[in-house]
Order: sequence, then C-alpha cells, then structure tokens
Amino acid sequence: MTNVATAALDPFSRVYKALVDDVLKAHRPLAKLVNVANWITFEGDSEDPEFSAVSDADMPELQVRPAGGPIMPSWSSSSARFDKVFIVGVTTDDHRVKDLLFPITWEIARALAIHSDALTIKPHINTELLNPIDVSESNDLTENDRGTRGWTAILGIPLRITIAKDKFLAEEPEL
Repeated sequence: MTNVATAALDPFSRVYKALVDDVLKAHRPLAKLVNVANWITFEGDSEDPEFSAVSDADMPELQVRPAGGPIMPSWSSSSARFDKVFIVGVTTDDHRVKDLLFPITWEIARALAIHSDALTIKPHINTELLNPIDVSESNDLTENDRGTRGWTAILGIPLRITIAKDKFLAEEPEL
C-alpha cells in the first residue's frame, strides 16, 4: 500500500507523473496516434497495469517505466542532483514503419522538446532533459510473451533532477 503522504513529497514520483501527464499525454499529436487507454503507466492504482493478453484494440501501446540511475546524488554547494532514466516503450503490432513506428517516435521526440519545461516542479524541483535520448528499435518477426507482433521501440529518457541541498537534507522536506 502506498503511503500517500510520502508519495506526495517524493520527487521521483512527481517527475514521473509530470513526464506522463504534462509532457507525453499533453502532446495532442501523440495522443492521436496512441489511444490514451493503451498507455501503460505505473503510478496509478493498479498493482499490475500491463495486459497479460493483448488484443488488436490494445495497439499501438505506449509504456512509461522507470529505468534507474544512481541513488546517491552528486552535490554542489547548494543542491543535490540525481540522474534518473525513464523508458518509453512503444509496441505497434504492425510491420510498416511509416504507419506507426516512425510517427510515434517522432511525436515522442517533439513532445519532449516542446513540453520539457513541465518537468520542473516549482518551486523546489528542477528537472532537465539530458542528451542523447537512446532509441532501440526491433522487429524480429516473432511474437513476444504477450502475443504481440510488429515493431517495438525503446526510448531511454535521461533526466537530471536537482533539489536544493537544504530541502533534500531536511528531516521533513517540503518539496
């Protein structure tokens, strides 16, 4: 069970939610390509948001996952900096790159460029998009363990989250 009081203060959760809601879902061209019902995110109420069996109506699918980064911050005289990576995964169930794969990855890149300011959560959490964004695309012509075929793309999105040192070290931080 999630401790709501702690989750409200957790900068990683807040940045993840901003990435999903205020950057990706806020970008209308991306939302037109991938039905919001087919977005799998891990900050909601469901303990297992992935579909075990996927139907045609579930495609294309977009997932946003945490992918790690150093847990200890790097320090400046006034701040704590965390480098955190999030993964955006795309599954198309279509072998034509021009219909889904390329348009979706293009709009993800545009969403990040246009809406990246939304990752900064005022007044205490500053988030910057680091370069480059890694992309891995695959079409091995076999079905994966969830019964889907077609192209998959994995986009690694590295972010630097900076928090004032005094806020980070406070016994009860107000972020």
